[in-house]
Amino acid sequence: MKSKDKYRRGVCGIFLAQDGLVLLGERQGQAGQWQFPQGGMEDGETIVEALHREMDEEVGIRKITILRQTEEWIAYNFPEGLFKKTHFIGQQHIYFVLDGSKIVAESIKERDEFARFAWFTPQQAYDRIVHWKKAAYLEALGLLGFPIKA
Repeated sequence: MKSKDKYRRGVCGIFLAQDGLVLLGERQGQAGQWQFPQGGMEDGETIVEALHREMDEEVGIRKITILRQTEEWIAYNFPEGLFKKTHFIGQQHIYFVLDGSKIVAESIKERDEFARFAWFTPQQAYDRIVHWKKAAYLEALGLLGFPIKA
């Protein structure tokens, strides 16, 4: 297996409200585990196509406006034994800041992966992320202009 094939490639969407808050989803069946909407790329799909599909699947938002994105892939490793049915050791994403100015978090219907959504400051969002994604989120948020303290 080539090095690049060890990580599943995907996209991550950071919806940004006018007041500077960002949207997080609480994982279905995993109370207290929050993350930005994200997902893997399908074969033959461009990064932007994957972003549109994933934001529709995970948040139910079909029309998105990209404000900025990371230029490089940012990776994190899965904790050992977390995903036993995959050959990937982790994921690598391109992170996108998306216009979230018209989103009402409470009106987003429950999704397969998320029980609910809420707005947080970027620091609060970082503080709620599972430990094994923190380094990737810290890097991505910093590159995208959100000053975060680790």
